[in-house]
Amino acid sequence: MKYRGSAPESADLVITFKSLESAFLMFTAQCGTCQGFAESRLIVNGDIPMAMSLTRCLNVIQAYLFPSLISRLILKRVPPMPLHKHLLRLYIYLVGVPLGL
Repeated sequence: MKYRGSAPESADLVITFKSLESAFLMFTAQCGTCQGFAESRLIVNGDIPMAMSLTRCLNVIQAYLFPSLISRLILKRVPPMPLHKHLLRLYIYLVGVPLGL
């Protein structure tokens, strides 16, 4: 994500957070994407089907990034993952995070 300034630009999809607090809650997994939309923490201008696709992509990203315990709290439905993806997550948590790889 990149801050593009306050000048209007033409884009297919523009997502605007209502406040810095709202963005912080969503990016730190204290509030899920669907909950953020439901609580009107962000404004979507543009193609609604593209916004729904972005929501699904964010759900998959959150499922990969966060442990299952946190994912179940912030997502309505955790996307299914094959076994090798779980093993990759385990490797990242045990080796990558502590060593900074």
